Amino acid sequence: MGLPGSLPPALNAIGLFFVQLSLNFLVPSGSRQAALTMPIVTPLGDMMGLTRQTTVLAFQMGYGVSNIIVPTGGVLLGGLAIAGIPYVRWIRWVFPYFLLIVSVGVIFLIIA
Repeated sequence: MGLPGSLPPALNAIGLFFVQLSLNFLVPSGSRQAALTMPIVTPLGDMMGLTRQTTVLAFQMGYGVSNIIVPTGGVLLGGLAIAGIPYVRWIRWVFPYFLLIVSVGVIFLIIA
């Protein structure tokens, strides 16, 4: 259930999702991000009243969703360079889609 006076588990899961989403800018590799954050996040999720599945779901969605906008990812920038699309133009085009995916991710985390 979580500690007395703590936030509901759904809000904790959403917060964890946004932490992982923003961490992807600093650590763009999924395996490195998992090795860096999961030893800390797993017990933290247990203390916040989250199941392990919800904790991993927040990690996976935070990592996966941000890959379409993260400028430190080599695959995105390499693909944009090959296609001749400037990064700023890509962000303007994909940002509404990114917000939609983030919204759907928040809804799925509330359900989880």
